[in-house]
Amino acid sequence: MHAPRVRGGSLAHYKYDAETKARAVRRVVRDGRSVSDAARECGVSEGSLFFWLRRYRQLAANQQRLSSLSRDLHELEERVRAAERQLQLRDLHASNAERLLHGDVDEAPPRSLVAYLRLKTA
Repeated sequence: MHAPRVRGGSLAHYKYDAETKARAVRRVVRDGRSVSDAARECGVSEGSLFFWLRRYRQLAANQQRLSSLSRDLHELEERVRAAERQLQLRDLHASNAERLLHGDVDEAPPRSLVAYLRLKTA
């Protein structure tokens, strides 16, 4: 549960193990117990439990922000890949158009290339 920590021969404060802290926080957050009830049941001070609850809520908020940022990053990566594909296609069409303009191509160009050439020569 907890072990007293001694400084200079006097009892300074208690250091609680992780399981005790987690159990006390769960009783408040998950079980809906009051801080005073949960603290009494777990044998911890209300001040310590309030501190742990604040840290828990900060960590939960940070986790939500991280999750949101991760989704945003994934969406941006998808948009970059789509833009790269569009650029590759545009460069391919431009290359084909240049070859066509210089007479390097004997075959009929695709319809999108014809539209590109109309814009380029207009």
